[in-house]
Parts: sequence; C-alpha cells; structure tokens
Amino acid sequence: MKSLQPSVHFITKVFGHHSEHSGYHRMLDYIASDPLRLFPVSSFVPKPIKNALIEKSNRKWEQYGQAELDIEINLLAHIAVRRKHIFHFIYGENTFCYSASHNRRGKAFIASYHQPVSWFSKLGRRSSPFMEKMKHLDAIIAMSNDQAEFLRKYNDNVFFVPHGIDVEFFTPDPKTRRDPKLCLFVGNWLRDFQTLKDVDRILRARDASIRVEAVTPEKNREQLKDSGIVVLSGISDLELRQKYREASVVIQPLIDCTANNAVLESMACGVPIAVSDVGGIRDYINEEYAIFCKQGNPDEMADAVIKLLGDPASSSRMGKAARAAAEKRFAWPVVARQMKDIYAKISF
Repeated sequence: MKSLQPSVHFITKVFGHHSEHSGYHRMLDYIASDPLRLFPVSSFVPKPIKNALIEKSNRKWEQYGQAELDIEINLLAHIAVRRKHIFHFIYGENTFCYSASHNRRGKAFIASYHQPVSWFSKLGRRSSPFMEKMKHLDAIIAMSNDQAEFLRKYNDNVFFVPHGIDVEFFTPDPKTRRDPKLCLFVGNWLRDFQTLKDVDRILRARDASIRVEAVTPEKNREQLKDSGIVVLSGISDLELRQKYREASVVIQPLIDCTANNAVLESMACGVPIAVSDVGGIRDYINEEYAIFCKQGNPDEMADAVIKLLGDPASSSRMGKAARAAAEKRFAWPVVARQMKDIYAKISF
C-alpha cells in the first residue's frame, strides 16, 4: 500500500513592516501547502480567561496577543482531525506557545526562529520556559549557523536553512545609472542608528557631496535628526527597489543579526555592502561583495564606504558577484528545496 505524503500547513502572522516582495512569508509561495481556515475564536473565550492566557504567555514572550492566541486555539481543531501532517510555525518566537502541550500523535511540529542569540539571552528569567517549549518541536529551522549552535542546546533536530529573497523582483537595472555619491541604509530591527549618524558625519566631513538616505519607519526619524541623513518612510516596494538600483553602496551598521532582509535585497539588486561583522552575517555574504566592519566603529565603516565609492570598477564587480550569489544560494526556489528536504526527514 502506497504511503501518504505528509501535508504541510504554515502557521504565520502578518507584520506591518513586511512588504509584498520581501520577508520570510514569501517562502509560502514556493512550497505546496494546505491552508488552514482561521477564525477569530478568541472572541468567544471569556475575557478573563483570554487575558490570563495572554498575560501568562507575555511573561515568557514579548509579542503574544489576541492574534497569536486565535492562531493557537484554531490549531486545536485542525490537529484533532489530521494525521501525518506537518505544522510549520514560520515565526516561532511569536506563535509557538501553547501548541507545545497539544496531543499531536501522528503530526509533526516545526518552527523557524529568526532572532539572534543575544535576543534570547536578554529574555532573562523568561528564557527558561521559552526554551523548554522548543523541546516539543520535531525540528527547528535556524536562520544562521551561530543561532543553530545555540538552539541545539534545547533540541537535537536543528537545521540551518537560509532566509531567501525574491530575485525576480529585486534585480539590477542596466538602464539605471548608479549615483556615484549615494549611500543607502535600509531597516529598523537591530540597526545601529548611532553608528549610522556618525558614519554620515564622517563622510560629509570628507566629501560634502556624499549623501546618505535611510529607508526606515517614521518612528526612527527623531533619532536621526541633527544629521544630514534623508529619511524615507512608507515608500512602496517599487520605490525601494529603485533606491537600491540608484545607490552605489548600501550601509548596514548592525547591533546583531541572523538573516537580514536589507542585505539580501542589496545583493539581489547588485549593490556592494559595508556591513557590521556581527551574528550570522557571514552565512550570507563574504568579501567578494561586502566589506566587513567592526560593530560600532563608524571610522572603519566610513573608510569602507569611501573605498567603494572611490573605485567604481571594483564596486561594479562586487555588485555582480552579489547578484550571482543571491541567485545561486538565496533565491526562494533554492531555499524551498532545502526546506522540502527537511520535511522529508520528519518521522511520524
């Protein structure tokens, strides 16, 4: 008798900063899955019980609310009627909480975790119950090798599968001339804004024609005041892509990271990168198309930018190498194949 192939169900959530063309949720477009119908069932749960569940979870998690509770309550019904199914929590930090205690005989739970080791360490006393939940997972997907090594303390089945990028949307444009004085910064989470401001100050002191533009949420405008940085908030995907195509250098001063969407988008658009050497960044880029800088060292990062701007031929070669690496290693079809290989290893 032919064995049934496991069905995959993705448990996800929508983040306000995610766009149509970037973010981890794009993986869902490249793996056949069985969508789960979710209903706002927590609205039927008595308010005191609902608030108690959310409060209890928030002692262990930072971002667990009604939406996440709805997802997990919905799962109870789905899990009860399905066998030999895989449930993949694509944002484990946010959505894998009470599901750990479900009776799921004949089903498998997988979670992808995105935060760097330093984030888990800052949970303090909350980290113990948080990590205990991980022991109930059949597999964990890590976004970088250093994160994977850390998570193996709590679960033996940890696999590094890189974050992907839409190389069909994020592309260079031969018709667009790169601005020889334009440096681009993109992002919000775990970005080192003080170093960014210092880099901008050093660059303008060396060459007043150099410009730094920052694509970042409006809330960050205040901390970038008193600088020459042009803040761009709320721009469209098309406008963001155009900025990558126009920039000669992407600057990414980081506090920590596993994967980094802005780095992947830069690579796909063929832009060389000056980046802080932290976390799992070397799992995604190398010296062929990036210059690594010590974390929190604006002089070193400014030197890297000046070097890249001052040698357009070398920067062009680096940009082409970045694009080739994005296509070969991080295109979503490539990443999806790796994920399917993990699913095939799951036993029920």
